[in-house]
Amino acid sequence: MINKLIALANYLDSIDAEEEADEADQLIEESVEPSEGLSDEGQAADNVDNIYFTETEEALEDETYEEIETDYNGEWNVYRGELKSPSGERIPVRKIRQGSFSKVYEINNDPYNILVNTKGGISDKEILSGIYEDELSLNPDDRNPHLPQVREIGFAQDGRFYVMKKYKMPLRKGDTEDWSDYSSIKMCWTEAQSLVYNRNSNRKYKTEYYNLGGEILNEVVNCAIKNNIKQSLIEALESLRNSASAYGAEYGFEISPRNVGSDEYGNLVLVDVIFDMKAMHNIHHKKQRGL
Repeated sequence: MINKLIALANYLDSIDAEEEADEADQLIEESVEPSEGLSDEGQAADNVDNIYFTETEEALEDETYEEIETDYNGEWNVYRGELKSPSGERIPVRKIRQGSFSKVYEINNDPYNILVNTKGGISDKEILSGIYEDELSLNPDDRNPHLPQVREIGFAQDGRFYVMKKYKMPLRKGDTEDWSDYSSIKMCWTEAQSLVYNRNSNRKYKTEYYNLGGEILNEVVNCAIKNNIKQSLIEALESLRNSASAYGAEYGFEISPRNVGSDEYGNLVLVDVIFDMKAMHNIHHKKQRGL
């Protein structure tokens, strides 16, 4: 059932039915308990369709794959099930999801990573890849486990290509020791939206709601600090806030079971929580005008 809800939520996202997707998210969140009465084999089958699903490193230690190298000497593209690099290298891929702003592909013979093609002008993965590049400069023990591993590999005709580590999504209570912190962050996001929108409605000169992303980022971080969530998670939220703020006030948080996950060690990972509020507004506006 959980996989059907995920598929439904993803489809609703792809047709920009945001409110309906949020309702599906709520159902997913209410179904996050590990399946009861399933054998190990049955539990694995229940998880196999998760978009960012990963197994443990021990289970994958015999797998071999060729890492996709970064190449900026031209455009990357996907055509007829192959990723083609500017140098002519061809790598088999399979599309597993398409949303309003990106396409996600499974990479042949790579159990650890997925390929993401973002639309031009959308910077959420660019933000994440910049953060990850900074994290790589640190000692491995000092890197934040709650930030996703996203690496830019080059340009597309319209957008960019990224390689992202696979994570287990959506988040389930049994997948992480950080469940209570996730619940607090989700509560903070919900409260931050109401606080910011209400504050804006009382201003003499109001700001378009899609330019309130920066205020929402700040309020979520402040709320997380006030609620004493784990320090490493506060630092992850601060890193996302600081980087996203440099890209404009339209970038805010979106916290739901479908855009957070866990890694092989049970850490909560903020996989896809930054989004462009103005770009989503423009899509809805065009639909209303029949464009």
